[in-house]
Amino acid sequence: MAACKSNFSTLAAVARALGGIPEATFGAVEAMSGGADTRVVAGYLLFLCARLLSHRREEAGLKP
Repeated sequence: MAACKSNFSTLAAVARALGGIPEATFGAVEAMSGGADTRVVAGYLLFLCARLLSHRREEAGLKP
């Protein structure tokens, strides 16, 4: 459980640093217990992926 909490803390820090990603409404406890709504998790992952792709384009000097 400690490793899971650490991973969620790291994820939250990276998401804040990137910006444009909403704060997760689920955490380590929900993930470990299977209590996180899969649609909420999928939506969060979509925001994360979209922001990472946008960041990659920005770093490469490409238009969005």
